[in-house]
Amino acid sequence: MEWGLVLDSSGDILESELKEDWLDVTVISLVLTADGTDYIDDENLDCRQFSKMLLESKTSSTACPSPAVFAQEYKKSKNVICITVTGGLSGTYNSAVLGAQMAKEDCPDLNVYVINSRGTGGSIALIALYAKELMRKGLSFEEVCKQAQEYSDGNHLVFTLGDYGALIQTGRMKPLVGTVISALNIRVFATNSPEGTIIVRDKARGVTKIYRAMVEFMLKEKNLDGKPVYISHVNNPEGADTIVRMLKEKCSCLEPMVHECRGLCTYYAREGGIIIAY
Repeated sequence: MEWGLVLDSSGDILESELKEDWLDVTVISLVLTADGTDYIDDENLDCRQFSKMLLESKTSSTACPSPAVFAQEYKKSKNVICITVTGGLSGTYNSAVLGAQMAKEDCPDLNVYVINSRGTGGSIALIALYAKELMRKGLSFEEVCKQAQEYSDGNHLVFTLGDYGALIQTGRMKPLVGTVISALNIRVFATNSPEGTIIVRDKARGVTKIYRAMVEFMLKEKNLDGKPVYISHVNNPEGADTIVRMLKEKCSCLEPMVHECRGLCTYYAREGGIIIAY
């Protein structure tokens, strides 16, 4: 096929939402492990049940796809855009780049461009939707790469976690700190840095205050009038609706797209978590 779009499963969007007759779309699954059991992050994973199971898990981890998996998918099309979870926190981006090198060794005429989203969830979804429209317009491979990368560079991510289990289990937060924060009903929100790492921005007691702080931060960072907003949540449609309402009161952004988190974002954001890309 002329065009191919390859994503990893941290993007909270399904293949069916991107697929076209002229476009080959592949979402490559990460592997999620909880209490010794592996879960493939694909469309068959019951993310609602997985989220509730995580609340009881003692140990958990994630694993990125191998370069060989990416290489195999790249070979299906002549021109391929790949978009991955942030390379600042995951090895997936490096796997995708190595996979491109492997694929080109076998297929010298293959064109592959890998975009490090510097985020997750809706960051990947928004870039994928934008790149798809560039392809639809009939632009050259080089122009699609250039404009898609510029769009990615202008994207932002803000999020609040439902709990701190993933951070504790991966050693990014001390168990005592997580327990105290949860007991005091303190919610924090964070953003991605230009390098794709995490920056904690603010904290507040209660979800409504933290949602308001997130929206205010978004409006300071970017003029959202006429721009897309992509909201992912973990079993929290009420929270997503609250944020949509707050946004509509403050700006004239496009109708926000609201999706449930897939497996990887569920793993990190946890029950009640919200991730917003804009």
